[in-house]
Amino acid sequence: MPQLIDLVIEYKLPIVNTSAGSANLYTQKLKDAGIIVMHVVSSTRTALKAAEAGVDVIGAKGVESGGKVSPDEVPTISPVPKVLDAVDQPVIAAGGLADGRGLAAALNDFDGTTANYTAGTGAGLIEDVPTVAAVMNKMVAEAVAQIKASQAAIA
Repeated sequence: MPQLIDLVIEYKLPIVNTSAGSANLYTQKLKDAGIIVMHVVSSTRTALKAAEAGVDVIGAKGVESGGKVSPDEVPTISPVPKVLDAVDQPVIAAGGLADGRGLAAALNDFDGTTANYTAGTGAGLIEDVPTVAAVMNKMVAEAVAQIKASQAAIA
């Protein structure tokens, strides 16, 4: 792996995605070379470690993303909100969205009257009981703000 890091630096890649290990291993070396570092995590605990290591962006993933995942075997939709609450870095959902249809479903602008919204594995994130319209409006506003923050971080 150290040889790959040296090649990344030599070829001046602008962004590097690391995972499956400590974010401390290569983050500083990559950042010293002017490279944006995104570290993929599978839990809030590992997100906090990545944040402490100084990564620029955190990818939060679940079991459906493949590769190294948390032994908790939760889908991506579950850890993302908790990771967002825990760190200051931009967070990208890194798994489970494999095509435009999945992305559209995740970002769908429900009108709050005819659409169905089920909490599923996100039920543990419920802290109050607002109307469906209020939930969807909040989700859309949060998604737009997060997308803008992520774009600004890697611009």
